[in-house]
Amino acid sequence: MNIAMFTDCYTPTKNGVVTSILQLKEGLERRSHKVIVVTVGTSQTFSNESNIYRFPSISFNSDIEIHLGRVKLKAVLDILQKEKIELVHTHTEFTVARVAKKAAKKLKLPLLHTLHTNFHDYRHYLPFGRFLLPGFMLNMAYKQFLKEYQVVICPSEKAELFIQAINSNKKTFVIANGADRKRFHPKSAVENEKQQLKLQRGLNPDDKVMLYVGRIAREKRSVVLVKSLIPLLKVNRTMKLMLVGSGGEREKVQQIVKEHYLNQQILLNGWVEWEAMPEIYRMADLFVTASLSEICPMTIIEAMMSGLPVIARRDKALEGLVQEGKSGCLVDSDHMLEGKILKLLNKKSLYLDYSKRALELSSRFNNSDFAARMEAIYNAV
Repeated sequence: MNIAMFTDCYTPTKNGVVTSILQLKEGLERRSHKVIVVTVGTSQTFSNESNIYRFPSISFNSDIEIHLGRVKLKAVLDILQKEKIELVHTHTEFTVARVAKKAAKKLKLPLLHTLHTNFHDYRHYLPFGRFLLPGFMLNMAYKQFLKEYQVVICPSEKAELFIQAINSNKKTFVIANGADRKRFHPKSAVENEKQQLKLQRGLNPDDKVMLYVGRIAREKRSVVLVKSLIPLLKVNRTMKLMLVGSGGEREKVQQIVKEHYLNQQILLNGWVEWEAMPEIYRMADLFVTASLSEICPMTIIEAMMSGLPVIARRDKALEGLVQEGKSGCLVDSDHMLEGKILKLLNKKSLYLDYSKRALELSSRFNNSDFAARMEAIYNAV
């Protein structure tokens, strides 16, 4: 099958949406499908890309690295006809998707969409967005956007509930994101490797590293996470909180670190190349997050594939991902994070049980299964 994916967000941007698209593209190609990507160009765009079509773009908001493509319908029609495309799959709600919908309609191609983002939690990136776009207006706008689609792919039940709430007649399928199990699976000598990786990053071998990966941003509740763990860090000097990522609240976190003299324990690592992320996960002891805006977080899947237990705020998006009391803990308030982390890191047998279970459960999110399930839906439509 010849498939066209449309997105306003693609490499070199680094986030969960891009990772999900890359994993799907690679998985489908391994199953002998041809996949092209129609996306935007940026100042960092790679040259000589195979099956990637880029259009000029303008930056929408640097905090979340979104670029709005200036896409021409005729050019897209030419691409789809030249590549003999049989199906169009959009991964964005912005300008690239608008043209994709028109092209699919004109060429009478099946049209699918994946909901990657809960836009209610991202309105603050729009000028006066929280005031201009109350919830019911966002719902109506999204319902109108989905009108032409045959199928909507939902990475979690949380996403499906949102779609069904605004349009109960829309056909939906829940397909969780997938990751490369071989890439993130921990190596055999886990304990020795952890110690070596910690030493390489200037840490002590006995330090306990709590890891957060993602944007340092309001919708991720990054500042809330840091503030919640300050008491724990102050009385446990061997515990470290490593934040991998960047975003609009990075300076706020830096100020908190400075005020509480925790520069040796709260480590703002910045963005890390995706190729280096497996080592970051294997160096850490557990994954922590206070985010309530997730749909199906790639970072938690990757962490579990690396054998990391997960301590997080309870959220519908995580209920099918993190098994309470087996692979991690979901808590109902921010102040409860501290107690769960302390209990887990201070009891080695419990920690090892959680780590083993996280590794086992992560097998459900293998990218080859992800591609196979998507392939079945493509064939159906």
